[in-house]
Amino acid sequence: MPINNREYLDLIAIIKQDIAASRQRAVVSVNKELLMLYWRTGKHINKHKTWGSKFTENLARDIRFAFPTLRGFSFRNLKYMSQFASIYTEDEIGQGLPAQLTWTHNQILMDNAKDKTKMLWYAGEALKNGWSSNVLAMQDIETRLKLPDDLDKGGKNE
Repeated sequence: MPINNREYLDLIAIIKQDIAASRQRAVVSVNKELLMLYWRTGKHINKHKTWGSKFTENLARDIRFAFPTLRGFSFRNLKYMSQFASIYTEDEIGQGLPAQLTWTHNQILMDNAKDKTKMLWYAGEALKNGWSSNVLAMQDIETRLKLPDDLDKGGKNE
């Protein structure tokens, strides 16, 4: 069969499109599972904060010892996980905007949006506009993107 046959070329295009779509779905699925892991870890941390000020530091060290090649469980990141679990419910992570963004996007939102409503608004804008985490950080930090009036109660985001 000649390679330049139209039916064959159409088949290649269909398979390439299917591969790309499957790869994207896999990335989204892995990202969602990672965010759920971070949320569950944050819930555990929040539940045991009464164990003292060194608890999270010790936890980071012990996770690093158990999984020496694993990244993402530093003391700093564990603090983000705790904050993440304090902000969102399990359903909001599993079904909502935070699960559609990367962990870095969510960290930027936690650092810069002062409340959950603003976090969700910026998350929606990031998704709608296809913002990378760097673009989200610039929108939120450097340019202070104007929020709709009902979200901008203090006039701080002009």
